This record gives sequence, structure tokens and C-alpha cells, in this order.
Amino acid sequence: MVNEQRNLRLPKTIEEEEELDALVSQGPLAIYAWIYGPDSLLARKVASSTWADFGITDPHEGLKLLIAGMRKIQAGEYE
Repeated sequence: MVNEQRNLRLPKTIEEEEELDALVSQGPLAIYAWIYGPDSLLARKVASSTWADFGITDPHEGLKLLIAGMRKIQAGEYE
């Protein structure tokens, strides 16, 4: 799982951000699959989860928070 966190894919362009935002309605699995890959452990862990399971009422805002947190992981601000 640590290796997956090191190799996560985050949006680099406006188009990629829009692509991710369009996946929000499909639930967390679609987002995690885009970021970590469809066969990743993290994607499999959230396979049956909903945004509500994460306490998120606005999935678009939840996505922004998720990406911001993952950017901190990439920057080494979180371990």
C-alpha cells in the first residue's frame, strides 16, 4: 500500500481535473481507480463504499479535499 501511495496519479491539467470530476457521480471507486489503478489494493478497499460512508455530503467538494490530501502525501507532508 505504501508503494501505491508513492505512485499515485493526480491530475496535472484542467482536462484531467474535469475527467476526475466527471467520475464523482460513480462513487469513490471510480476516483480511486483513476488515481491508483483499477487493480490497486486501495481501489479494491473502497469498491463497495459510497461518499456517505466517508462522511462526504458533497462529492465534488470531497474530491477536492481528497486531491489536496494526496498532494500533501506526494510532497512528503504526510507519511
